[in-house]
Amino acid sequence: MSPQPRVPVVAVGVTRRVAVSVGATVFADTPYDMVAVLDWTESPKELQYSPANLAVVLNALQPRPRALIAGNAVPEELMPELSAVWDEYARRHEIEGAFVGLSRIVGWQPGPPPQEVSDELMRKLKEIFGV
Repeated sequence: MSPQPRVPVVAVGVTRRVAVSVGATVFADTPYDMVAVLDWTESPKELQYSPANLAVVLNALQPRPRALIAGNAVPEELMPELSAVWDEYARRHEIEGAFVGLSRIVGWQPGPPPQEVSDELMRKLKEIFGV
């Protein structure tokens, strides 16, 4: 039996600490690898989320990310710019993957995601990637 293909994931969240913690637990024993996190409260200001910083991260990583996840505390008003950066990246590199904005799916919820949000994320990723 061949090993499951790995799916590199980039996350955007309000806090780096929560995003890293969620990635470590939700993606444990799955084919998904969180390879980068951008936040806008804990990292040094010049390294925090911005469309330009997200584009650099997406385009610099190897293997190329196949999913971008925005946490459930990311406000709806940021979804269009996140989606635009992802779409440009995916088009440029012919990536078959997905942008998943959790607040679009489950509504805006501050703090770490409850179990039902994590379950919905995994259901959505399985739907997209088949694993």
